[in-house]
Amino acid sequence: MMGSMQALSSVIRKVSANNYAGSKVLNLLQSQAKAMAGDSAVWSLLEKMTHSASNAYLSILESPA
Repeated sequence: MMGSMQALSSVIRKVSANNYAGSKVLNLLQSQAKAMAGDSAVWSLLEKMTHSASNAYLSILESPA
């Protein structure tokens, strides 16, 4: 559980510090998940976050302007 919280904190700090949005957030989540492949709980959390974020991002892209 502590590893998951640390990974989540790390992602939030990086997103906030760099003003990431959209595909940059997705890329960060994916790279962090790959880096944490040895920790199945952290990997699973980051993959779920990537999936949720990508669904939201794709719906924005698909909506009519």
